[in-house]
Amino acid sequence: MSHKFLYLILILIVAFGLRIVNLGTAPRGIHADEISFIINSQSLLATGKDEDGQALPIQLNSFIDPKPALYSYLQVPFFAVLGPSVFASRLPSVMLGVISIGLLYTVIKNLAGQRLGLWVAFLAAVSPWHILNSRATQEVILSFVFSLLALLAFQKLLTPAKSKLKKSVIWLSVLGISCLLAMYSYHSAKVFLPLFFGGWGLVTWCNNQSRKQFIKLALAALVVVMALGVSLLGAGSTARFQSVGVLSNPLPQLLLEEQILQATGLSPLLLLRVFYNKLTFYALNLIDVYAQHFTVDFLFLTGGQPLRYQIPYHGLLFLIELFLIPYGLMLLFKEHKHKAYRWFIGLSLVLAPLPAALTFIETPSTIRTFPLIMPLLFISALSLEDLWQKRRSLIQGVGLAVVSGGYLWGISFFFHQLIVQLPVHQPWHRNEPYQEIAQLVKQYQPDYDRIIVTNDLRPLYSYFVYEGLISFSTLQAQPLLRNQAQYSLGTFTFNRGICEFGPHQTRTLYIGEIGCPTDGRKSVTTVSYGDGTPAYGLWEEAEPQ
Repeated sequence: MSHKFLYLILILIVAFGLRIVNLGTAPRGIHADEISFIINSQSLLATGKDEDGQALPIQLNSFIDPKPALYSYLQVPFFAVLGPSVFASRLPSVMLGVISIGLLYTVIKNLAGQRLGLWVAFLAAVSPWHILNSRATQEVILSFVFSLLALLAFQKLLTPAKSKLKKSVIWLSVLGISCLLAMYSYHSAKVFLPLFFGGWGLVTWCNNQSRKQFIKLALAALVVVMALGVSLLGAGSTARFQSVGVLSNPLPQLLLEEQILQATGLSPLLLLRVFYNKLTFYALNLIDVYAQHFTVDFLFLTGGQPLRYQIPYHGLLFLIELFLIPYGLMLLFKEHKHKAYRWFIGLSLVLAPLPAALTFIETPSTIRTFPLIMPLLFISALSLEDLWQKRRSLIQGVGLAVVSGGYLWGISFFFHQLIVQLPVHQPWHRNEPYQEIAQLVKQYQPDYDRIIVTNDLRPLYSYFVYEGLISFSTLQAQPLLRNQAQYSLGTFTFNRGICEFGPHQTRTLYIGEIGCPTDGRKSVTTVSYGDGTPAYGLWEEAEPQ
């Protein structure tokens, strides 16, 4: 076993350790997306059906849009061994994160050599961006793993061949299945992968115009297009884009109308039509959102959306990489020895933010642009490798020492913010009080005949299921009931009104937001956010009516 392989094993062990520490409490609380996966995993484990009674579902119905069921299936064995918990629910993400680092190492090793592969693997192991997405119950890390596997298959397929036809067929199959699962797991891959493989294939064809290479590229293109077509047939693909796509954004249209109104009478009609049209204003909006993903603020200072994955006063990358990336870019495009992989890195760098730019909700996006981590870490790795190679030079040696200190400080600061600050900094983004409400209701339930929940707290039913207050048989008997304005599950009644508690009833527990007029009902308890801010109240009748 080579010492470099031992380095990789050590890196993966470090990556696992950084991702598992305080896994059940940081991030604190169970977000609505997380609890949706959890209760469906519980339901699959107990009944073989999801919460809506679908046997072995492909898609899960969620609060906003359908979600791929694969992550819930991955949680099932962990729940079977460890029992349902926040820790067990996030453990598949940790394992996927570690696997993705191994795949990333392999892809970069095939592209640029083992040393750069190890540098990139190390940077991914300690990367705040990668760690955050490896500690969360959501689909992007799953899609990233399959995307890397697809990249690896594409590399193997286009390797100058002594390989037999059988191996080509195997790698074509891996490419197609990986693309399909990546696109199925997360919508952004539907945009990124076809464009990336198309661009990479074109460059490869231009550099190696052999008949055999052309046939492989044509087959690979066919496989990727077929995977895209199948993934687009899945539930929620078009519905999701229609709800968050750039063309659904009303802002460019409003700005366009404002400009037309202000310029009318001051400019000729022809100029109004040329300058003020939907194509121009939606293009400007797309460019604006796209460019936000390359700002210092997004990458190094504050991070992006959604806010539940934002670390207080910390970006997605370390501050020291603010200096490494420009130096690495210079090396990439200046030194001839890096010519072989310029297109690979350049394409991934340019295309990765595009799925986020085509949307208008939760931008700039930490999740939709996650593949951007690959070229950015590679560019930083070029800088580190150059400093390491020239470490005997006084200037380069000092630079390497400064960079090492920068990473040590950055890793320490990141984990302090993650474990100490995140639980109390703007905690309202993670639905944290919902789990406490469910635990309190479990304690109080024997004293009440009915429980009324108002203020459109629809995700709260999931937390009641998680605590065993609502059975899966009750849930499955009334699928999608939660989409109604008011509905009941056993002794629980939910409504979307604002502080609508209904008529006074004895032995009734009322749950709503703090500040609701309670019409004489008395407080049972108050549930606060992690920073002590009161959030929700539980009330009962002051006296029998």
